[in-house]
Amino acid sequence: MRTYAVWGGDFPGLYPSWDEARLARGKKVKAFDSFDEAQLAYQTTDGPESRSLTPEEIEEKKALKAAAMEEANLNYQDFDTIISFDFSCRPNPGAAGIALTLYEYGVPEEVWFGRYQDNSTAPRSELLAFREALKLAEKVIARSKKVMIVAEASYAFDYALKQIPRQLNATYLGNTCAENSSRDLAASCYYLFSRLSPYVEVRRAPKNSGQPGVKFADLMARTAVDFQQRELVRWWGSHELSVAKKEVKAACAEMKDISNRRLAG
Repeated sequence: MRTYAVWGGDFPGLYPSWDEARLARGKKVKAFDSFDEAQLAYQTTDGPESRSLTPEEIEEKKALKAAAMEEANLNYQDFDTIISFDFSCRPNPGAAGIALTLYEYGVPEEVWFGRYQDNSTAPRSELLAFREALKLAEKVIARSKKVMIVAEASYAFDYALKQIPRQLNATYLGNTCAENSSRDLAASCYYLFSRLSPYVEVRRAPKNSGQPGVKFADLMARTAVDFQQRELVRWWGSHELSVAKKEVKAACAEMKDISNRRLAG
């Protein structure tokens, strides 16, 4: 099966289609005739030799970065509710989990984490997190006039909201629960957003934007992997990020201690 290897960028890894590989925004991409050939090259090389960017390409990258930073400088007070999401996938493919945070009027009200999978991919995990964020938005729009979903989610937003509308056929439109492929997940995200778009906006935050909900979601997505939390559950600890970090660290240490004692016994 033709497979694409992606080195560097946001989502390095192996992809079954050019559409998914392109949206991964890697620094180097190469197509191989088989999965085994692609996997061997990905694990043993740094990718094909790359060329230097042209001055026009450099200026385009600068413009894209400036636009992303401008988009991040949003007046969050214009929104009653802000939902952030993130994922963790270590390595890619590998163990994965997701997390969501919900802020109302600037105050953290809900933190969710889980959906652990033993072997997933970064794009699939990001799409899964996006879909859960849309489902959470669907629950809160009854009490919130303006809802924004924000994440460092270039892949999920591009694939679900830009690529899928061009590819979709009618059979996908009624399927909001499919998880057979990244395309299924992206299609279900598109369908949900289409229904919620009068009430919900999505915005991409550039990496290291400092947006508190995004930072909290990043912590809890990694916690979902550490805890191997399969169900999506509410975080039972503090909603203060600095305190939550200490609580997560203590919980992980306790879990490790229990595991060691079981092995010793």
